Amino acid sequence: MTTSALLMVGLAGLASCTLGTAILVGIGRAQFRRRNPCGLLEFRSYGRWLLFRGTTALLRPLGLLLLFNGAVLLLAALNAPPEAWRAGTPAAWKAGAHG
Repeated sequence: MTTSALLMVGLAGLASCTLGTAILVGIGRAQFRRRNPCGLLEFRSYGRWLLFRGTTALLRPLGLLLLFNGAVLLLAALNAPPEAWRAGTPAAWKAGAHG
């Protein structure tokens, strides 16, 4: 694996983790803001409740999947062998071209 590929895997993992965290925080914040002083969720209509529950049911697993996927990609990039990182340096290019 080249250095650019490792960097792309790391950046993809970071982006995936960030997006997953943003989705989960957004869902939690939306649930918190809908609560009244007694702690019950309040909605103006049954249709809005259905919409909220439906989007929450779809986005929560997506957020967890993105968070897990990002963690795996970051671990894969960070646990790459040192030779993989050195393969992308100009010194390694010169050695490979003349060796």
